[in-house]
Amino acid sequence: MGRGLDARYGHTFIYDGNSQTSLLFGGVGYDESQLGNLWEWNGSSWYKKIDCGSSVCPSRRALHAMTFCRQGESGVSVLFGGYTWGLDYNSTWILNSAGWYELAAQLESPQRRFGHAMAFDEVTGKLVLFGGEGDKGLLPETREFDVNTGLWTKYEVPGPMPRKFHSMVFDPNRQKVMLFGGEDAAHNLFSDVWAWEGQLKTWSRFREKEPSPSSRSGQSAVYYWNSGLGRLFHDGIFLFGGLVDFGNAYQSGESWFWVEQKKRWLAKRPDFDPQARELFGLSYDESRNTIVLYGGLTRVAGEMSDLWEFR
Repeated sequence: MGRGLDARYGHTFIYDGNSQTSLLFGGVGYDESQLGNLWEWNGSSWYKKIDCGSSVCPSRRALHAMTFCRQGESGVSVLFGGYTWGLDYNSTWILNSAGWYELAAQLESPQRRFGHAMAFDEVTGKLVLFGGEGDKGLLPETREFDVNTGLWTKYEVPGPMPRKFHSMVFDPNRQKVMLFGGEDAAHNLFSDVWAWEGQLKTWSRFREKEPSPSSRSGQSAVYYWNSGLGRLFHDGIFLFGGLVDFGNAYQSGESWFWVEQKKRWLAKRPDFDPQARELFGLSYDESRNTIVLYGGLTRVAGEMSDLWEFR
């Protein structure tokens, strides 16, 4: 078993359907340096799954996006973009059971960027990417990635305003990829909710009933199934944290649940909440019916190394 992890923020933390564990990559550490290596959380301990000092790996980075894409009974994880001080990335990396490999650049590859979001559309079998910040500012584009062909496609369609540090998640009830929040170039925060209809290649805005999460960026969201989370919440989208006041650097420690059966947001305040934070990692471990949170950036303590589980 591996040792504990360094404190960090801006990393990715996803559920891997192949190993049925949560995988963590990258981030920014105590000294503001980017971190590498691929770590696995199995529910009881950390294990260094791939040592990037001795294996083929993406370079150290933060503020990238990574998503597990199902292919039948298995799948692959796709990583795109990210930031190392002075350099943004536009590389596409695939992680399968054999390890990492990088796809060759192509004409339709997205521009290099950081702060973007991705989600796997289980209806179309395509990975969806939106937004982020590139060399010339925020990027207002929607792209899909075909895992089978390794090709990116760009769609110039009306949709959300350009933004970064938003969250995206596939909702199997709505059969759409949902987008929430983020911030613009002037650090104005968003609270809008958008849905990507993958078959029609269109965005539509959802107008949720109050109460609902306030404007924020740097939050994270996952879809969870009804299990150990209690009868009240059934299955739906779980959203936590984020920056809610840029000027005062105020962060949220709220937990919000979109309950599909009730068609509304519910706020839950467990007895012990994680400290308010942003740019943390959030995974839903399907094998254990558990939401797992790791690390992030807090206003008072800076980079965090704590792990929380919510069942």
